[in-house]
Amino acid sequence: MTKIKIHSSWKTGSGFVRSFYRFTSNIAKTKYINITKDNWSKPINLNNYCACGYRFFADNENLNNKKIIHIIQLRDPRDMLVSLYFSMAYSHTYGQTKNTEAVHNHTKAININDFVLQKIKKIKLRYEKVFNTSNHNNIIYLHYDEMVLNFEKWFEKSIKPFMLDESQKQTIFNKFKDEFNNIPKENVMNHKRKVIPGDYLEKLNTNTIEKLNHEFKNILDFINNTKTK
Repeated sequence: MTKIKIHSSWKTGSGFVRSFYRFTSNIAKTKYINITKDNWSKPINLNNYCACGYRFFADNENLNNKKIIHIIQLRDPRDMLVSLYFSMAYSHTYGQTKNTEAVHNHTKAININDFVLQKIKKIKLRYEKVFNTSNHNNIIYLHYDEMVLNFEKWFEKSIKPFMLDESQKQTIFNKFKDEFNNIPKENVMNHKRKVIPGDYLEKLNTNTIEKLNHEFKNILDFINNTKTK
């Protein structure tokens, strides 16, 4: 019996995470469920599934069900905000073409430093529930920076809940091991604009970074601490 829920907030490599777990679930003969806005609140009445794409962190009611393993992908919120800016300014679509152009033009008219400072509260609210997860033992934490810079380490943690033999593990690893090799130069028009961690250091000024460091101290400490779990 395998019950797995994958939590990958926006700007945490969720597109890759979905592809990875769809393929892994197929190899493991586990029912893959793509979580969208239409089905995120619906109960899953199965004993063997991997539900991927929750945009929020599990609350205590869900975490108390120890039959479910929750996998949470985390990313530095400073990089998340920089990535969000470029998505809204250049690459993300918003319904009809005129709507997309309006969002892009509105965002590009805002200085990136002002943009990220305006979004601090939103990130902090999103992370409120994640702090509770450390009190539970049915949690696996994954990290965006390890996914990009140390894929083997990320991979070993990501497949723990699945009943896989060595041959299956190798098949999955071979499928994705080169995903983050030979990363192309930055292109603001691409959905994968710049995947290398630490981009905020290049895009933001010193005062903004100091403000983010202060506002996100608890979140950054939490992320660093979970790397040892």
